[in-house]
Amino acid sequence: MSETPSRSPRGLHRAAADGDDFESISERWLAPARHRSWYGSFQAVEDADDWRHLTLLVSEPFDPVSSLSRIECPFLATYGGRDPLLPPWRGAEQSGVALVDAGNVDATIIVFPDGDHRMRASGADEFVPGYLNLVGDWTARRAHRPPPTEHA
Repeated sequence: MSETPSRSPRGLHRAAADGDDFESISERWLAPARHRSWYGSFQAVEDADDWRHLTLLVSEPFDPVSSLSRIECPFLATYGGRDPLLPPWRGAEQSGVALVDAGNVDATIIVFPDGDHRMRASGADEFVPGYLNLVGDWTARRAHRPPPTEHA
């Protein structure tokens, strides 16, 4: 069993990587975490099935930089500046370097400073301003169609 988790989402991932079972983390970690502002911004763990999925996710080795260094098609990466799981500025820089190494000539990397992991403004249910317009415009330009009208 992992030690008492930190007061961040990384603690939840550490517990999953350590193989802690749902019962042991539910009262010790999840109950207090559910009241934290970041809890709903990534993957909510509500039951043993959610916990099993999270433990599988974090147990799989994955090196995103090596994967990105092979992408040659148009690529859009968005990062939330307030993402509690991924260091956005470092991730954006590493993504850019990997895509350049791949010879990708059509890569767009954007950090939305007020966005969380799901591109929501802190404490809001709506996407950060500009996010939907960016995705729509970026996609339409690559599909050779006029960009969509502005989203409300």
